[in-house]
Amino acid sequence: MPELSAPLTANLQYAGPYRHELEQMEETNECKFCSPEFQEKKIFEWGGWIVLHNNYPATDRQGGHPAHQLLFVPIRHKDVTEPMSLSDWTCFAKLLELCKRKFGIKGICLFVRDGEPSVSGCTVRHRHVHGYEPRIGEDGKPIPIDIPAG
Repeated sequence: MPELSAPLTANLQYAGPYRHELEQMEETNECKFCSPEFQEKKIFEWGGWIVLHNNYPATDRQGGHPAHQLLFVPIRHKDVTEPMSLSDWTCFAKLLELCKRKFGIKGICLFVRDGEPSVSGCTVRHRHVHGYEPRIGEDGKPIPIDIPAG
């Protein structure tokens, strides 16, 4: 399992179980996304990527959770500072389309933290993409999701 290349404690703006999990990851110097226990939770696997439901869901502005929250993760460790290849993006796009069909997702917001954690605010250095399908409000518009960035 790859070791973390730099401490992330400075980026830990989170509390509760997620913060505890991140602190444990930093103490052991292991990447949680590379662990067999994490990867066993996959919904799909395709082209070197897996997709899972997010264990720590975001909250929308009405206090609910998005209709779908997916986490797309390359199986092989790829640091957030490493560039993504055309093949990486192509495989990710294919997996995204498979998930949209499987779950009937009509629209999805993608969130990626890229580059140095001190700037991007990432808490896990293993490259990953968050996918959120917002809930639709009574007015027929998507309910905004507050995602901490930076």
